[in-house]
Amino acid sequence: MTKKVAIILADEFEDIELTSPKEALEEAGFETEVIGDTANAEVVGKHGEKVTV
Repeated sequence: MTKKVAIILADEFEDIELTSPKEALEEAGFETEVIGDTANAEVVGKHGEKVTV
């Protein structure tokens, strides 16, 4: 059974604070899902990374 982890994002997130933990969790066998306060919205990080939540 795969364990799931939710990562909560909002606009102006620090890009590295998403990418590094997300990669580490996935390498450890976790399934990650990025979520936000609005479904199917695009959030933009401080350094321009765009993520659909």
